[in-house]
Amino acid sequence: MFGILTGLRSEAGCVPPAAERRIVATGGDPERARQAVLTFIDEGASGLLSFGLAAGLGLETRPGDLLLPVTVVLPGGAELSADPTWRARLEAKLLRSGPVVHRGAVAGVDRLLASPQEKRRLHEATGAVAADMESHAVAEAAQQAGLPFVVLRAVADPADQA
Repeated sequence: MFGILTGLRSEAGCVPPAAERRIVATGGDPERARQAVLTFIDEGASGLLSFGLAAGLGLETRPGDLLLPVTVVLPGGAELSADPTWRARLEAKLLRSGPVVHRGAVAGVDRLLASPQEKRRLHEATGAVAADMESHAVAEAAQQAGLPFVVLRAVADPADQA
């Protein structure tokens, strides 16, 4: 079984149900995300996926673009790497279907970014092209448990939008 973590139920609804995966929506609450990931691990998850929407931080990201980041930047600034094999397989499949796929880092945040200025500051501080409220919980827990993880997100709002 692998665990899929989203912020919203509508995001979770985009993933078809299957016996080999479990999906949990945490309502954009990073602490609930951490608890859900720990539950996945306790249930024997073999890998973790952070899935859903993200805020664009870089001017190159547009709504609808996909993010398949190589790294997740934690709120304290440390970076954790997504599983390269799993990531490469997903990227190959996505590129065949034609969407724009960004490989740049995603920054984990514990609260919504309310303004273009906040997004710009985070982009300048981290170099991340997008931000979300779950991926850092997934990355940290996966690293601690020795599990592979990957992030697949879609840009919801561009860097210049509140």
